[in-house]
Amino acid sequence: ISLSPLTNIALALALEPKLPELCPDLYIMGGAVAAPGNVSPLSEANLANDAEAAARVFAAGFELKVASLDVTMETWLSEDYLASLEAIPNLSGPFIYEMSRFYVNAYRVYAGYDGGMPLHDPSAIMMLLHPSFYEFQAWNTSIDTSNYPNPTRGMVIADRRGGPHSPPSDQRTKFATNVNVASVLEELRERISTLP
Repeated sequence: ISLSPLTNIALALALEPKLPELCPDLYIMGGAVAAPGNVSPLSEANLANDAEAAARVFAAGFELKVASLDVTMETWLSEDYLASLEAIPNLSGPFIYEMSRFYVNAYRVYAGYDGGMPLHDPSAIMMLLHPSFYEFQAWNTSIDTSNYPNPTRGMVIADRRGGPHSPPSDQRTKFATNVNVASVLEELRERISTLP
């Protein structure tokens, strides 16, 4: 699982080119296909911050499962939901609630959202634990490696045409395109409630 720019995975590939054979499954949080970006109109932070590494990883032959902004922004944790975590009678629920205050404020101040926050990184983990909560689509993809500050740097270029004369899709790169938000939120709350 990678929840950050793909620099470390690209470095591992440089050291061991057979990494996709040795460890084929890779779940990542990153990118945006149909959703708008979060660091530019078209790009998501993890891929834009090291677009060259992302391009190498996407082309390496891993069985990629991608939690992009298309599903992470849809999995919105409302203030009421976050308050329900605070009310869990353990140490973890209130702690997670307190940690969320910074992120909720950042989304309010810098992105203009009125309360709540998206579920970015945990979505990649949830895809691994409960793939049935998601619908996946396989597309041929590449990553734009334009120089900064080009707004396309890190953009996922996904061939979504799907017509009879389109090239067959690479079944190894699958993006979560839809999410059962209620199931994700219920599972997240349940798991947090089992913590100390």
